Amino acid sequence: MEAKQTPAPYDAPAVVSRIEGNATAWVKIAGSDTETPVKLTIDAKAGDTVQVRVGGGSAWLTGNQTAPPTDDTKADKAMEQAKQAGGVATNYVTDTKDGIFVHPKNNDADGVRITDAIEILKGGLSFFRAWVEDGLAKVRVGKADAGHTNIDSNGMRVYGGDGSELLANIGYGEGASESGTDIAPYLSFGSREPDRPIGNYSSVFGWGNAAEGVYSIAAGLGNRAEHYGFAFGTLLKAKSNQFVIGEFNAVDANKVFIIGGGALSDDETLRANIFTVDYDGRLWAAGGYDGLVTTEDVTVSISYAAGTIGSRGATESLGTTVKANHTYIGAYIVDNRNTSAFNATVQGNGPNNTAHLCVYRATGNAVSNASVTVRKVWLKTGGA
Repeated sequence: MEAKQTPAPYDAPAVVSRIEGNATAWVKIAGSDTETPVKLTIDAKAGDTVQVRVGGGSAWLTGNQTAPPTDDTKADKAMEQAKQAGGVATNYVTDTKDGIFVHPKNNDADGVRITDAIEILKGGLSFFRAWVEDGLAKVRVGKADAGHTNIDSNGMRVYGGDGSELLANIGYGEGASESGTDIAPYLSFGSREPDRPIGNYSSVFGWGNAAEGVYSIAAGLGNRAEHYGFAFGTLLKAKSNQFVIGEFNAVDANKVFIIGGGALSDDETLRANIFTVDYDGRLWAAGGYDGLVTTEDVTVSISYAAGTIGSRGATESLGTTVKANHTYIGAYIVDNRNTSAFNATVQGNGPNNTAHLCVYRATGNAVSNASVTVRKVWLKTGGA
């Protein structure tokens, strides 16, 4: 009788269903939904795709495609690299109580310190720092106790001296507007007056100024400017849409332009102006208009024979006089020699420096050599 032939061992792919203890893996061989126990001859875990060898009435794992076993040579090389990395870390990275310090070899004064902030150090001093404060990312460039710049989403501030003196500020935040408060940028070169509103799109230049209104500008020392106002000088106050220069001006909202000339004092009653222009273009000067206005008096002698009452204006010309660097602005009667026989007015204050004396005969009586003085006026507009 012929002996029964033993089947040759064969390999089949499978997926690990579960691991039982340290010796058995339950697998599902490809093409079958039935779990088959096999010997756990290599490392494997549930879900791994493995190679199963079946033969001699048993089955065992011969490979793991999901997690192949590590070659000893590769493992040894990886271990050596890890040791080298550990040496590098020891030479260039120092673990501190607050974080780590990355630095050149044998140099603990220069490098990058990583804690709750990131700092760049040179000679043991922090010249750059990035951190988060109250949910706001901040960056400092320069030493904190010397000149440095701070940057965050609210803008940029430049400090000098011991690090506490604010030199310049490009800001973005809540500021005063015509309708209340809005978020907008503003600019400061120098310092703003503490506890005063900051106008949207406002600018200050100097020390202790307050540009309180939208688009306002205050420059110099201790000035204040409201909406669209401009103040340049010392201790000035500019109302809305006003241009003020000089020092310690008297506040007058009815003026569009003011030159202040008050004596600097804590006494607000000493504020004063030396020149103003109102919204109708009228000028006022504390010292009069010497040197600003030029005048010329013209005297006209009038004679009328008795008879018809009527106008004789066109024949009494006041002449034409052109003055260099001046603009002719008109003429008016200086004396009051009008009698019951006639009345006189000035007409024709034209652009060519011309004017005429208009006379109206009030009675039919004769008028003999009656004099009328007219003052012609020019405003100096240039030249010496």
